[in-house]
Amino acid sequence: MITHQRERLAHCSYQMHRDQLESHHNRLSAAHDHSLRSFHALLAGMVDGKDTSLHGKWGWGSGTGWGKSTGLCSFMRGLGSLYMLNQPGRAWNHQGHVSAIITAARIESLYELRDQMTRADKGNSAFRFPVPSHRIAVLHSDWTGKYEQSEDGKDAPIVLVAHNKLKHLAKRPSKEQEEFLFYRDQPRDLCIVDEAFSENEVGYLDQGLLCNALRTCLLNAKDSPKAHDFAPLFDTLEPLYRALKDENSRQEKLTALGYAEGMIPSPALSTDDIATLEGLVKKVNPLHQVERTLLCKFLQMIPSPLRLIRGRQSGVVTIINTMPPCLTNRIELNASFEVGMLSALDPTIKNADDHFPMLQALKTEYGLEGLAGIIDYSDMHITHLQRGGGKSTMKGHLEDLAKDSGSTKEILAFYIQAIKGTPEDEGVLVLTYKEDGVDYVEQLQRVFVQAGIDINRKIEDAEGTTQPRIAFTTYGNHVGTNKFRYCSTGILAGVQQRHKADIAGSMCGARKSIASKINFTEVDLVHQAVAASDAQQAMGRLQCRLVKNGKALPARIYVVHLDSPERTFKTRLTKAFPKAGWTDQASENRLKTSRTYDVMLKVTRYLETYQGKTVKTETVKAEITKGVLTHKRDIGSDPFSKQVWKDAIRLFLKGNSEWERQGHALIKTVDKEVTEVEEAVA
Repeated sequence: MITHQRERLAHCSYQMHRDQLESHHNRLSAAHDHSLRSFHALLAGMVDGKDTSLHGKWGWGSGTGWGKSTGLCSFMRGLGSLYMLNQPGRAWNHQGHVSAIITAARIESLYELRDQMTRADKGNSAFRFPVPSHRIAVLHSDWTGKYEQSEDGKDAPIVLVAHNKLKHLAKRPSKEQEEFLFYRDQPRDLCIVDEAFSENEVGYLDQGLLCNALRTCLLNAKDSPKAHDFAPLFDTLEPLYRALKDENSRQEKLTALGYAEGMIPSPALSTDDIATLEGLVKKVNPLHQVERTLLCKFLQMIPSPLRLIRGRQSGVVTIINTMPPCLTNRIELNASFEVGMLSALDPTIKNADDHFPMLQALKTEYGLEGLAGIIDYSDMHITHLQRGGGKSTMKGHLEDLAKDSGSTKEILAFYIQAIKGTPEDEGVLVLTYKEDGVDYVEQLQRVFVQAGIDINRKIEDAEGTTQPRIAFTTYGNHVGTNKFRYCSTGILAGVQQRHKADIAGSMCGARKSIASKINFTEVDLVHQAVAASDAQQAMGRLQCRLVKNGKALPARIYVVHLDSPERTFKTRLTKAFPKAGWTDQASENRLKTSRTYDVMLKVTRYLETYQGKTVKTETVKAEITKGVLTHKRDIGSDPFSKQVWKDAIRLFLKGNSEWERQGHALIKTVDKEVTEVEEAVA
């Protein structure tokens, strides 16, 4: 591609992008407009066949509502309008050919993107140049039959493909199936990833459950009348079982794992070996189906390097490649790129905020930290109940409805008040977990009905379409959908969280080595950041994803989640939604069982016997921490972080008016008043 072609492409696709946003009556700010120009300049540089300086892996972290999907569709339209998609009957310069793969998590998103690329509207310049539908292939693995995919895609310059199909190819390469990754025998020029897609996926199994399954399987196989038939199973699984138990004991008091610590030696197994062993596992009786499934997953992991990561949530992890190696020139359009921290840990991905020169103007000329600061979220307000909201915790609350415990009543009242506080003509989205022995949606609906809420009521959205006033969805369906954008209130009935050992493995995957160093304090931070990333995606389903003149529409979010002492969850979400209001609602039930409350009680007991008038806070801390264990037994479980200490002192002062803080010291105010009176008399 020669220089003037590249500049023309960037300008053409930018203009389409801008026109389409303005067709919805948006007036773009100067910073937003500059970011659009930067986006298309970067994409044009990435498909330049002569100047490859912008080729590579990029992360584009603009917020929800910026226009990422619109932008990538405009770029494809720009390619088509400049005859760069190999239209029939044209003589082509090789540098003019451009081929692309666009991948998204949801199949529905693929068809929405195709419709946006192919839709024509002569009255709107943004739609003047549709991409011919026969130049686009849609590929996925939909077993429901709802969506009919293209036959192969190898002859289409644009391929839209589901994340899962790419992952399957990366795990089990097949020459026949992967032809669509190439165009004219060359790797695709550009790969655009819509939302997050990790280059390496972590295979994770809970260590406790796995060891129990291994033990049960081996004991039952030995007790079998045909125990000799299970010899290959003993030879493979018994050494692994012993290695896992020994390594688990060794790691009990560690606060970090050095390079290659925790690696579990595993045998070299072929595909046929694994199939044979899986067949033997299925013959062991008695063995629960859950245990069989767990052991078969473990056997699939064995050919890859294994590592045990010890903690309250111990696990066996391995790294599995999920991105076909030929797709090296790609850009990840992910609103959570920096929020979740995992993508940012990958040294091979360049953050556009930091590495694309055109975006430096956002910081120097517009005073923004980066792409996330372009949209104004000042009409959004987040109310955060500081209480556990993980899946097992939520399951316990919903199973505990009959007992009517204080903590359960507190959380359900939080949800009910959020719904009742929303105007009757506005929509509410309730996001919770998928069914897992407990139907979370059904249980919440029952609670709301008992509270006098009509869950079947309908309202009309801004476009005149009838919608449920209270909509329900589950994690897994909270990314890449617009159907809840009429809702002004969002209730996160728990925040999806991954096991910390799983997070540690993902950090190793991002750093390209399963044997990399692991610091458990850092794991705890990333664990909260990943939770914040899921929360951000969920919040982005509401009407705040609609932006008018640079400002997101108003939204109220209510979230139950136990943040870290360092407030990582809050910090990451504040970065994602600049200027959004935030209210921390303390849980009285949780407070009395928290580390902060425990430390506050120790401070109170110490100062009750303290004879002096002034004492340094560090002296108090030193006294009450005497005898505390120096080893952490759980990942990220430091009981005396700076934030816990600050909160404990603040809580102490709130309940003890005779003390006040001055700098780094505590002073008895009663003694202070007596001294002032004595001085006045003298």
